[in-house]
Amino acid sequence: MGIIQELKNRGVIQTAALYIAVAWGGIEILTFLIDALFGGRIAALANRYLAILLIAGFPVTMYLAWTRDLGLRARRVVRATALAVLLVLVIIWLVPSGQEVPRPSESSAGDVTALAVLPLENLSDEPGQEFFAAGMTEALIAELSRLGAIRVISRTSVMQYAATTKTIPEIAAELGVDAIVEGSVLRAGNQVRITAQLIDAATDLHLWADSFEGVVEDVLALQSEAAQSMVDGIGASFRSETVRLQPPRQVFPEAYDAFLEAQLTGLESQRDPQAAIAAIERAISLDPTFAPAYALLSEVYGYLALTTNVRQGDAYLQARQLARKALELDPNHPSSRFAMARALFQFEWDWAGAEAQFSEGIRLDPNDANGLALYGSFRTLIHWDCDGGLQRLESARNRDPFNPAMHFDLGVYHFHCRNYEVSLQHLERTTDLLPEFYWARLIAVWNHMMLGAGGRAEILCDALLEEVGDTFDPRLIGSCAWAYFGASRSDRAFELRAQLDNPPEGIEVDPFIYSWTCLGFADRNCALEQLERALKQRSSDLIFLRTGPIFDTVREEPRFKAVVQKMGFPETPEFGGNLERQPHQE
Repeated sequence: MGIIQELKNRGVIQTAALYIAVAWGGIEILTFLIDALFGGRIAALANRYLAILLIAGFPVTMYLAWTRDLGLRARRVVRATALAVLLVLVIIWLVPSGQEVPRPSESSAGDVTALAVLPLENLSDEPGQEFFAAGMTEALIAELSRLGAIRVISRTSVMQYAATTKTIPEIAAELGVDAIVEGSVLRAGNQVRITAQLIDAATDLHLWADSFEGVVEDVLALQSEAAQSMVDGIGASFRSETVRLQPPRQVFPEAYDAFLEAQLTGLESQRDPQAAIAAIERAISLDPTFAPAYALLSEVYGYLALTTNVRQGDAYLQARQLARKALELDPNHPSSRFAMARALFQFEWDWAGAEAQFSEGIRLDPNDANGLALYGSFRTLIHWDCDGGLQRLESARNRDPFNPAMHFDLGVYHFHCRNYEVSLQHLERTTDLLPEFYWARLIAVWNHMMLGAGGRAEILCDALLEEVGDTFDPRLIGSCAWAYFGASRSDRAFELRAQLDNPPEGIEVDPFIYSWTCLGFADRNCALEQLERALKQRSSDLIFLRTGPIFDTVREEPRFKAVVQKMGFPETPEFGGNLERQPHQE
């Protein structure tokens, strides 16, 4: 007890307590100010050296407090002891700091095989910057996808977690990932700052944290730097060939804003694609050298050709020209490759060329869910490779599990592979996620007809036709004419067929659509005539010809085989040979 009393008498204990409190508070305040002014990396460095300085000052302060009344010999002993303690502390501090980011435990970093980037919080004062934060989330996801072999969840599936109250482990379990990235984006005028942290899903511990600052013109490089730092932070390896071969180019801020807005419009406004077209065209007009904008617009035209009444020739010319431009401007961007692959696959029927573009696009970004899904459809429809095609579609769904488009694609292509029950399950999930998207119920009509459940198809058609009202959708009209004819409602069936014969002014019914309407009426000659017309017009819907189940009744007809041959499909189908394929078991 004598030494403790002596420490109290000399004020050492009081001085130590005061020093620790002031030192801790000082570090916190200074780190906050430096972080706000200079960024997270400088703040982390300053925090480290401030701590070293204050640790060094502690024994000195204790020495001064203790030695006020000691003689020279005693002071030398205390000084030597203080220096020894200081040296040990500095060594302990420096030795484990081989890298700037926190080093995760073996049970976390080594097991990170999949991650999700939650919507970045918008810290800007302007409410209109919400779309910028959402676009930055999308861009960071895209960059992470390209840099690593880690499975990265797509934006569509993570946006539902904006402002969520769910815990990190709950979100990770729903998405099937090992780690979560969360953060914020602050844009003030032309300045941008991204702050992010990587959290281990199992332990809720931080594996990595950093912030990145720059100007909007360099936003692409900023995104790339953040993604690279994140990958380094979790110790993930990546293939060098997946990295951009040239440094990211500068982009005009106004053009980038318009592009981000167009991405969100295209994803969230499926019933109004013209809004997406206008936004993308504005981005192109502001920066005619920004390749992703051309690629996105090419994809939109390809989508329109299959889902609306847009003229096939117009859609083809636009999609092809825009894809070429994107590839010319940036051949190392995966969106350029996928846009060209779609144009070659959907419009030009250049199967080998499309395969090469798909291969390069997936090499550049092995996590692109849309690219994987498009390639899965190509393998299924063109090569009749159901196993390989569905596997890629499942891989796309795993990267975007809450995107209704992924489930819809699985519904469509399980139908083409004669897995009707499985198809219906995915279509039901699509409707759960996006009730207003009636196409899922339209494809369900096809499945019920192939399963011999005409009554269910009839009920669906009654509801669908009432829902769309006066909207002229040839695919819906033709499908329901088929369903009603099969349900012995001939009057209603022929009434709908008459609508296809006399479409509204300015609308042409694709002969491919009319062909399977004819088959619904058991009119083979009509179907074959329409298919021959579709070939002459180069209907993009003909990519569904080889695998479409409704064509099984005419598959051995010489005229049908002639159309297939002229399209130049690969000679040997990889389907497996059995057209009466049993429902696929997942």
